[in-house]
This record gives sequence, C-alpha cells and structure tokens, in this order.
Amino acid sequence: MSNAKAVYDYVKGKWTMKVQEFMIPIYGYLVSAGKYALTKKDRKEGQKVIPVAYVEAVAEWIAKRVEEEQ
Repeated sequence: MSNAKAVYDYVKGKWTMKVQEFMIPIYGYLVSAGKYALTKKDRKEGQKVIPVAYVEAVAEWIAKRVEEEQ
C-alpha cells in the first residue's frame, strides 16, 4: 500500500488544474458580485473561494473591467 501512497503523493504534487478560459469571466462576475472571494484571506462568511489556478487571471480580468469603466 505504501507504493500506492507514494504514487498518489507524486501525482498530487505534479498535477495542476488547467485554466479554462471561459471560466475566467464567470469567476470574475462571481467575485465582483460578492458570491466568491479571490483568496481565503479575502473570504467573508458564506463566500466560496475560487480555485488557486484562476486567481491571477481573474484578478487581471477584474482590473481590466475597472479600468475600462473609468
């Protein structure tokens, strides 16, 4: 069983979530609406947190939208 655990740990360490481009504006709207937070540090009670792989892309998306509004 220790071999299976070692393989699991290796894969878990190497596997990264693939960012789906269509999800960036979706998470951006959810963060802007207050339903989701960018990070656990920013989270308020009742909010979910977006996946770590999306944080940078969503933050850039939100910044771009704010800049366009001004």
